[in-house]
Amino acid sequence: MEGRARTSAPPSSAALCPGCGKPVDVLRAGQVAIEGGAFRYFHDATCKLAYVETASKRLSLEAMTAEPPLVVGHAKDSGVRSAPVSPSVPPPPVEVPEAPSFPAPGSPRVAEEEAAPGPETPSASPPPVAPVASVAPPSASPPSPATLRSPDAPPSEPPPAEAPPPPRGISSPRTPARGTRRAGAPAHAEAAKGSLLALAPPLGITAGVLAVVVVLAGPSALALRVPLAVVAALLALASSWSRGARARPPGTQSGWLAAAPVATTLGVTLAVRVLAPLRTDVFAVLLAVASAAELVAELVLARARRDIDEARASAASALAIPAKVLRGERAEETPASEVKPGDAVVVEAGEVIPVDGVVAGGTAEVAPWLDSPILIEKREGDAVVAGAKVGSGSLRVTATFTAGDRAWLRMTQPGATTIEVAAPTLVMAGRLAAPVAGGAAALVGLLVFASNGSWPDVALVACASAMLIAARGGVEAVALAHARAHGAAQRRGVVYKDAAAFDRAGRADVAVVCSRGTVLLGEPEIVAVEAASGKGTSTDPEETTRVLALAAGAEIGSTHPFAAAVGRAARARGVRPESVRSAIGHSGLGVTALVASGERVVVGSRAFLLQEKISVAVADARISELEAQGRSVLLVAVAEKLVGLLALQDGLRPGARAAVQRLHDADIEPVLLSGEARETSESLARSLDIDHVRPEVLPSDRGAEVRALADNGHVVAAIGHPSTDDGALGAADVSVAMSAAGSSPGEWAISLASDDVRDAALALAIPRACRERSRTVLVVGLGAQAAMSLGVAFGVLPAAVIPVIGVCVVVVSSALVRDVTSSGG
Repeated sequence: MEGRARTSAPPSSAALCPGCGKPVDVLRAGQVAIEGGAFRYFHDATCKLAYVETASKRLSLEAMTAEPPLVVGHAKDSGVRSAPVSPSVPPPPVEVPEAPSFPAPGSPRVAEEEAAPGPETPSASPPPVAPVASVAPPSASPPSPATLRSPDAPPSEPPPAEAPPPPRGISSPRTPARGTRRAGAPAHAEAAKGSLLALAPPLGITAGVLAVVVVLAGPSALALRVPLAVVAALLALASSWSRGARARPPGTQSGWLAAAPVATTLGVTLAVRVLAPLRTDVFAVLLAVASAAELVAELVLARARRDIDEARASAASALAIPAKVLRGERAEETPASEVKPGDAVVVEAGEVIPVDGVVAGGTAEVAPWLDSPILIEKREGDAVVAGAKVGSGSLRVTATFTAGDRAWLRMTQPGATTIEVAAPTLVMAGRLAAPVAGGAAALVGLLVFASNGSWPDVALVACASAMLIAARGGVEAVALAHARAHGAAQRRGVVYKDAAAFDRAGRADVAVVCSRGTVLLGEPEIVAVEAASGKGTSTDPEETTRVLALAAGAEIGSTHPFAAAVGRAARARGVRPESVRSAIGHSGLGVTALVASGERVVVGSRAFLLQEKISVAVADARISELEAQGRSVLLVAVAEKLVGLLALQDGLRPGARAAVQRLHDADIEPVLLSGEARETSESLARSLDIDHVRPEVLPSDRGAEVRALADNGHVVAAIGHPSTDDGALGAADVSVAMSAAGSSPGEWAISLASDDVRDAALALAIPRACRERSRTVLVVGLGAQAAMSLGVAFGVLPAAVIPVIGVCVVVVSSALVRDVTSSGG
């Protein structure tokens, strides 16, 4: 045996190249690899590539070994680990098997970049190897064996260090491929599961329709009806289960509510097939139609809310921006969701404000809400909302609401506060849905039972009545109406405090409109200055100059719009204000002061002068004439004697008439609340087409006026500015605060990002229209459901008609809530 081995083997320092089959000196091999616990020696990279192309199709070359083989040669030259052997003992001869044949070195080949190791499989056996023994001095340190590397790798790059081989029977840590596949398997399974669930509706609808029309194929095909109906039911249940198991869209009914009637009908159908085979077809048709109808209704409603989901995703994406938060003297970039209330945020030109807040410094032109088409100047003390874009200038904003509490996210993101979840109408509908389903089925079943119906008849009508497709479709359409209405309001910069505030706004039937700064510009101008004499009034220049000087001196310390108008008129005419002292302001009435001579000067309304026991009879006719023209009149008296008057004119705000008309269209009665004289207030009301006027109401009395309206059984809304009309706003059932969106006080039911009175009217009209449309949809859904159930109970309608009509009701309901910005059903 030894002789044959010596005569057939190459020299002890040589082995066969697996690539070309020729002997290769192991000490001078150009390429070395490890496979199956043994080394492979190649002449050059071409031979290695040839071997890789063939052997990699069966087994990876880079297999792990427990111990490198022993080779004969000089360890320091070969760089291969050796075993110490006594010099007196010749190395044992090694039998070298014949090398396998491989493609010629010159043929085209493709090699992988460092072939990934793979586990050994029983079906793949490694090619024959040629282990060669070697001897090395005991002092030689055993380096790690080289691995198979691509010839394109840079020679200067050191080979990666290999971990010690694991003991036998333990998986190698260098085989991550199998573990990676196991980790990725759940993701693939989830994707496949999602794909199957996405196919459930079309497949279920198809199966349900086929179960109904299979009769057209002839009597022999009727045997397929029950299997097709069962398949449709199982697919409908799978779709309902997926809706119940995952987070469903806000406002949609639970998947279990749709699944329970189908599952019950499926069970009854199978029971009837065993106990009363002659009635099986009727139950199978009901099961097929109900399953297909549930899936169609689900698709219709999902399509109907697609625009809502897209708009909300767009808003959330637009607000997922960084914020520059002041930390000492530096501005640090922080995600907007991590900003805390009270933090100072810096916003430059061209940037979007990331949080709701109040301007603490700077002045800028701002698009006041997300996608706003207008620009408004914002300065210190003004409120801003997240999503507003700075056009020019810069602002320092103190955050009030952050993260999910920001105005544009508070009632739109999935959760318990979403408007179509927290709206009182929907909360009540959700609580009643399951009891109504069970009660309708039980009532109809009792009616049939009382009419001496058989148990299959009772089961049939009970199952049909439990199919609340129309009722559930109506409830979900109401949820769509609330979501769309809220989105329409947001597009005009309207912010509702919560779903309850939206609901109260929809019930408001009286809107109190504070005149100054709401329907009026709040920037009055002096249009006439007249002096009073014993014969009436005159326009003598000297006398009118003194009247204006007295008024300007008395009003110099006041912040009322009338005081500002008097000051502007005095500066424009070059009149120096009279020196006064001890000026005292009387809210909503006027000012008293002392001139240099010690005489008392009184500036204010006719009611104020009469309160101060000063006669105005000399100018009474002129005062009435001016007030009839819609002008405000300030009277000036010195030493308890009327000396003159000033007439002021305030212009209507743009859109004031349109705002009042919108209130009329929404069946909301507008009430003008004003501190002006009756004639002035009535003239203003006539120009706005307002019939109900509350004139000469002082700011301190406005809350009582609003409460008096509410005591008459009205739901009262008040429109005004928080700074000047807080009495009326605080007393109203629904407060509409202009230019207050983003401010820290949270008592206002509705806040506007603008000061446009048209937006204030819209803030009341949209919820009212939504309420009316929701009422119509509920009547259609619940009324149709009740009529169908009674029709089946008295034998007027076949049971299978209920699901079909239910789908029709869902389609009609979805169409009714497509536009909820106008009243009507």
